[in-house]
Amino acid sequence: MTNYKIHVTQKEDRCHHLGAHLAEDHSFDTHEFLVKLIKRDHSYATSHPTGDNKPIYYLGATDHNLDYDWVWESTGKVVYPEMFATGQPDRYMNHSQECLSINMRSDWHFESNWDDVKCDSPKNMYICEMKDPSHSGAHLIG
Repeated sequence: MTNYKIHVTQKEDRCHHLGAHLAEDHSFDTHEFLVKLIKRDHSYATSHPTGDNKPIYYLGATDHNLDYDWVWESTGKVVYPEMFATGQPDRYMNHSQECLSINMRSDWHFESNWDDVKCDSPKNMYICEMKDPSHSGAHLIG
């Protein structure tokens, strides 16, 4: 996990440089792990405790066509919407919110805190994911 505050394409490039990609949240177990990882992050721990002041963490899915068809960047597979927060995705204030994130707002439920966000938000963080070369099919996230 890193706190470089740059455009999401630069975040993807930094992950690729490490042999990784932006994290993908495919299961409840992965989601639980990501939330625990985020809660240990200094940027999260030192931020204001409520509302919109918590950092947002990019995931590796996009809706570049702005048609509500979200796909995981590393595989092109469809993202199923069950983890979106109530009312999300919403294209807030008609912005082109084409990147997927975990939003840790205190008034959103842990089980459904995905949010569509602008890809160029300078305050958003990101998490890289890579395969563990010593284990077939296993992934490390961090």
